[in-house]
Amino acid sequence: MSFERIKQDASSIVDLSFTLENLVAEKSKLESLKESKDKILAVDEKISIVKSHIKTFLSSINTGLKQQEAELNG
Repeated sequence: MSFERIKQDASSIVDLSFTLENLVAEKSKLESLKESKDKILAVDEKISIVKSHIKTFLSSINTGLKQQEAELNG
């Protein structure tokens, strides 16, 4: 994995973190407004998906960094 790809994955994590922050705020708002459980569950599902994507990108970065380290230590 190239260093450029690692940077792209890191950038994606930053974007997803903002999305996650917005979703958590939306969930809190829905809960405070006593919105229906269906709406809250839908936001929860989106939060789970975003967290999963973040984990995937972190794993990809970790793998890429290990490959870079192995190449440097040759």
